[in-house]
Amino acid sequence: MAKTLKKIICPQCGSNKIKELKDDYYKCESCQTNFFLDSDDININHKYTYNDSYDPNAEKNKKAAIKFVIIFLAVILVLSFIGPIISVISSSKSKNTTIVEPVQEIVPPKKEVKMVPMSIKANTLYRLKENKVTLVQVATTNDFFAKRDKVRLFLILNDVITGEELSRKPIDVDLSLKGVGLMTDFSVEFFKISDRDLYLIVNNYHLLKFNDVLQCFEKVDEELFRSHKEFSEGIAGLKYNTFDEGIEVTNNLGKKFMYYIYLNKVYSSDEVYKVYDLPLPNGVKKTGYLFTRKSFDYPDEARQLIQYDYWYQEGYPMYYFYFEWRRDYGGSGVFSSSSPHKKVLILDYTRKKARIGKVRDFTPNRKYAVGTVVGSDEEGVIIAIKQSILENETYSLQKLSSKDGSILWTKKTEMKGFRNVEMIDGVFKVGVDYNVFQIFDTKGEVLSTIDQSNLKTPVEEKE
Repeated sequence: MAKTLKKIICPQCGSNKIKELKDDYYKCESCQTNFFLDSDDININHKYTYNDSYDPNAEKNKKAAIKFVIIFLAVILVLSFIGPIISVISSSKSKNTTIVEPVQEIVPPKKEVKMVPMSIKANTLYRLKENKVTLVQVATTNDFFAKRDKVRLFLILNDVITGEELSRKPIDVDLSLKGVGLMTDFSVEFFKISDRDLYLIVNNYHLLKFNDVLQCFEKVDEELFRSHKEFSEGIAGLKYNTFDEGIEVTNNLGKKFMYYIYLNKVYSSDEVYKVYDLPLPNGVKKTGYLFTRKSFDYPDEARQLIQYDYWYQEGYPMYYFYFEWRRDYGGSGVFSSSSPHKKVLILDYTRKKARIGKVRDFTPNRKYAVGTVVGSDEEGVIIAIKQSILENETYSLQKLSSKDGSILWTKKTEMKGFRNVEMIDGVFKVGVDYNVFQIFDTKGEVLSTIDQSNLKTPVEEKE
């Protein structure tokens, strides 16, 4: 019977995408089903197989992927078209609007800071105007990399209570200028006219005064010496004379004079003694303390602590003296031990020049192997003593009542040496080592230890 089918549809999926394999045999291209037609045109026999990788939703996924690609390409096309338009609009607006973009900070690599050691060359206690006691120091550094000179000077201030450094400033002086009599590469020395006036001499040439407001040293030599005819030829050298408590000035002609700042007087070397004959217009009576020296005339005499009265006025020098048992022959000349004499602690001439009054043994029943007077106040005197001359013996601090010499307190220390001793306004300083200082109160308690042994400063490199 003839076949009259006009349209063949896959019996499995219903697709009309049919491929004829041979007569009456077909294959569905959609689901891969093979089928054939019976000759009676009634039965349709089919078989189908699944490919292991076949996904029933493959067709839908394929269509979705194609749709995604089309949309993506459309977006790219639209952006490429409207991008220039947006750029033109933005550039038009930028003519009237400034857009500040963040600036990225460029951090240069850290430069290594070279440091050089410093050394303390002079130190003293000083009371600032606000009545704050500080440790004033001059430090030096031998700087090979310095711009001008190898040696640089610095002023350093330390709080005596906390020990902290308050300030550090360079001292601007020409170190190439050196006065006569300088025996080293450089020199610095402090001296005080009073508690308020602190001076510094550098290289036996520069005279500077501490400015309490600016807290720095300023040159004052020209203004001080200008009015004196003795210095009209110029200054060749300066040196503080501790014996006569004045500035020893050498002019350019080689002549030496003693200059007293407070009195504003100049004396030749042969006339210095006259300054001690000046009357004190407003002198005040004070009490001092001093240990006796080892006696040459009376070697068996024990060391004594002497209390003495003296007359004093600020700015007037005090004649140098000491206490030592000796023979007083009543004048000058050649004498022997058999010549008439009297045993005295101080010569009459010296007593008069130093304006000393009453003298007495303050602790007659005590013995001292070594003794140093630290300082005194209204309550009493502080001394540093040893009970033995053994090298390993350490000092003891002791305070004695000014009324009767009784012991108020005693503090044993670890110090074998006792130097750079100074006391003002209820605190005193002791040099423990070359660059180490201890500050005490009047009860013998340590307020602070200022260790400058590792002091350093940045290198001032050459340009």
